[in-house]
Amino acid sequence: MKHRIFSRIIVTALLLTMTAWLLPTGMWTEKAEAATTLKDPRIVEDSSMAAGQKVTWDCVWFGSYPQSEVVCENDSETIANLETMDKNFGVEYSKVSQNTWNSIVNASYDSNGDATVGKTKYRRIKMDDATDTRSDNERFYNWTDSISYHYFKYEPIKWRVLQVDGKDAFLMADKALDAQQYNIEDASITWEESTVRSWLNETFINSAFTSSERSAMKTTDVENSNAEYGAIKNNNTKDKIFLLSESELCFEIYAVYGFSSQMDSDEGRRSKSTTYAKAMGICSTEQWDRENRGNCVWWSRSVSVNGYGGYCPTCTTFDGRLRVGIYGVHSSCFAVRPALH
Repeated sequence: MKHRIFSRIIVTALLLTMTAWLLPTGMWTEKAEAATTLKDPRIVEDSSMAAGQKVTWDCVWFGSYPQSEVVCENDSETIANLETMDKNFGVEYSKVSQNTWNSIVNASYDSNGDATVGKTKYRRIKMDDATDTRSDNERFYNWTDSISYHYFKYEPIKWRVLQVDGKDAFLMADKALDAQQYNIEDASITWEESTVRSWLNETFINSAFTSSERSAMKTTDVENSNAEYGAIKNNNTKDKIFLLSESELCFEIYAVYGFSSQMDSDEGRRSKSTTYAKAMGICSTEQWDRENRGNCVWWSRSVSVNGYGGYCPTCTTFDGRLRVGIYGVHSSCFAVRPALH
C-alpha cells in the first residue's frame, strides 16, 4: 500500500496522508504528488449495498494510540491464543525477538502504563485494567490469566475525513480505538456530564496527541439538541474531542458525511476495532458472521429514555444499524470512535 504525504491543513503539526485505494478517480497518476487537497466523501448509488450507496472517504493519519499487540517470538502459548482470536474475530499482532521483548518488559512504565523503548511507545495492561472481560466468550478478547501484562504498540491513528470546509477537516476515527462505558455509573446522564466525555477530553487527548497536535485541534461547539428519536434536552458543549450524534449518523442534512439517512443496515456505519480496543473489552462478531466478522457496537453521544425511564445512548450495531433506547449508559462492552475538527 502506497502512502503519500499531504500538505499541512490545520497547522504545521498535522501531516496528511492517503492510501492509494482511497485516492479519488484519476488522481493516481505520475503527478499525484501535486494532489494536496482533501475532499468530502464521494457517494455513489449502488443497489448491491445494504445502504444503497457506496462511499469513499479520504483518510489522514493524526496522533497515535495503542493498537496492535506485541508478543515474544518464543511465547508459543500466547501466539496460539492470538491465532485463535484472529480466527474468531480478527486481531493484529507482531512477534519480536527475545532481546526486544526483554527491553519492552523491563522498561519503566508510567502511571498510564506507557513506556518508550527506542523510538517506539508501548502500553501494558492487565485483565483488571480492561473495561469488560469475558474470557469464556469467543466474541471477547481471551485473557488467559489476571496477572500477566499484555503489551500494545502505539501506532498512528487513521481518520476518515467526513467534511472539509476551507482549512478545517472534520474527522472520525476509522476504527474503534477503545472500550469505555458511556458513564461509569447507571445514572440519568447526558453527554454533558458523561464520563466518556471527560475521558475523551482529559485522558484520551493527552495519551493520543502531542502538545503541538492538541493545538491543531479546534474547540468545537458541539450541538446536543434533541434527535428525532430522542426525548431528552441536552445542553450544548464545547469539546476538542466528541462522539458523533444520532442526527449526524442518519439525518438527511448530514448525508455529506457518507452515512445512510435510514437507521437500517449501513456499511458506512460498520466499524472494526483495534486489538487494544478488543483487549479493553469490546464485543466482536465471530467468524460465522462473514459479512460483519470482527465488527463492534459503538456509542453515539445522543441519549434517549426507554420505556422504563432508563437513559440509553444511541448505538451503532455490528451491521451498521442505529439502535435507540436499548442499552444503558453503563454498558461495558461498547466501543469509542472519537471525532474532532
